[in-house]
Amino acid sequence: MILNEKEIIIPRNKKNNQFFDYFSSKISEKLTQDKIPVRFAITRTDRDNYYCELGVLSDFDKYDIPPENHIFNFKKRNFEDVNQFNAVLLIPTGIGADVGGHSGDGGALARFIASACDNLITHPNVVNAADINELTENTLYVEGSVITRLMMGTIGLQKVRSNRIMLVIDDNPDAFFHEAAINSASAARAAMGLDLPLVVKMDDKVLMRSFYSSSGRAVGRIEYLEYLYEILKEHSSQYDAVALSSNIKVPENFHSDYFRDENGDMVNPWGGVEAMLTHAISLMFDVPSAHSPMAGSREFLNLDVGVVAPRKSAEAIPTIYLHCI
Repeated sequence: MILNEKEIIIPRNKKNNQFFDYFSSKISEKLTQDKIPVRFAITRTDRDNYYCELGVLSDFDKYDIPPENHIFNFKKRNFEDVNQFNAVLLIPTGIGADVGGHSGDGGALARFIASACDNLITHPNVVNAADINELTENTLYVEGSVITRLMMGTIGLQKVRSNRIMLVIDDNPDAFFHEAAINSASAARAAMGLDLPLVVKMDDKVLMRSFYSSSGRAVGRIEYLEYLYEILKEHSSQYDAVALSSNIKVPENFHSDYFRDENGDMVNPWGGVEAMLTHAISLMFDVPSAHSPMAGSREFLNLDVGVVAPRKSAEAIPTIYLHCI
């Protein structure tokens, strides 16, 4: 299975206001039957067209994907429950948002909003700050595409006391990294009582590459997704949520360029492809998931970036990044 980014142009919808149906039909015209959209963004419009970027899953014919999880499915709810004040905080991944566009720098905003409502629903991009995640007790940590489906009326959310979490990690050539990931998991078990019954090391790696689209969004390409699919399928009865730690390949200069960009003009290069991965997992398995990047080499860990911008500083200090998820 392959996840890739595709840029398409869709004519402006000038005749009706059924936008979900319109975009769904136009995208279906652009894609062959062996491809389905998992992520969709309109990056620019003019008088005649919508300029769109689409995360596309292909080569999935041997694998079961629930058709009802199509991203444009919309079911208007015919009831409302006003017993509690619930809020949703979304900060799109991979666009360099002024708040929440780097490393958990939306966390303070999330805590502020949570103080003013009964329940806050938010997603990893808002609060993941490397080894820091300061969620309040009334915050639900939900994968981004699942929030989309909640808002589209196709699913509901239910609070649980805890989830059984399966950790899936890369088998890094340098044992230091996957051993550090296992130590991080053990620390979470011991210090907070995390229910983590299973750690699986991927001998066959999912290949994740990050790059920028023509609009400047951080996106990417994921190959060999079937390796992860088989692991999740095999152990499906043993977990309720999935944590992932794997390497993301980026050009060597991205690391230093990103941390030394004091003005915050460079979009975080890792988040976009991470969102593509977790969207696909949610689409296929209907389970919560979150990803943290595993460093590919000790050279990266030894990179001297000095004092960096506060919004990026959380990513300049850890080794594994796992505890934020």
